[in-house]
Amino acid sequence: MPIKQSIILVLFGSFLHITSCSVKKSDIDQSDQVNEPSINEQVATEEYDESKDESTEEIANTFTDQYGNTIYTKVDQKPAFEGGEEALYDFLSSHLKYPKKALEKNAEGTVLVVFIVSKDGTIRNVELANGLDESSLNLEAMRVVSEMPNWIPGVQDGEQVNVKYTLPVRFQLDHQN
Repeated sequence: MPIKQSIILVLFGSFLHITSCSVKKSDIDQSDQVNEPSINEQVATEEYDESKDESTEEIANTFTDQYGNTIYTKVDQKPAFEGGEEALYDFLSSHLKYPKKALEKNAEGTVLVVFIVSKDGTIRNVELANGLDESSLNLEAMRVVSEMPNWIPGVQDGEQVNVKYTLPVRFQLDHQN
């Protein structure tokens, strides 16, 4: 019971924070205002240091895997399936096999698969980001993503880099038959 209450408090606190962020300055009673500068005024008065900005952005858009490789989450040029999105969807539709177990249950939905597109375009570290209740669909999506041919690697500052990529794989039955 205490866990439920703490979750409710966290959610309520988040709601309050969101609500307070959307209040207009004109809606605040003048007696409630404090004479400290607002966040916007503080930011405007600070000296802009571009080098701080770039290093912060780079740190926020990368992480290091268990082997010490830098993985980017945001890059100048995203990785791409050879031939573009249409070729990617053609590959997925021709290689996906609807699992018998999922067919019997009329299971449908979208599986989010996360993987790394390496500097050389190979696909590695295929994982389930958000799956469905029917595990056979999750496994099938991961199987097909693991079998994809090399991609065109992502590029950051003119260099090919390792990039984390999320791909939705949609399973949908034809209900017309």
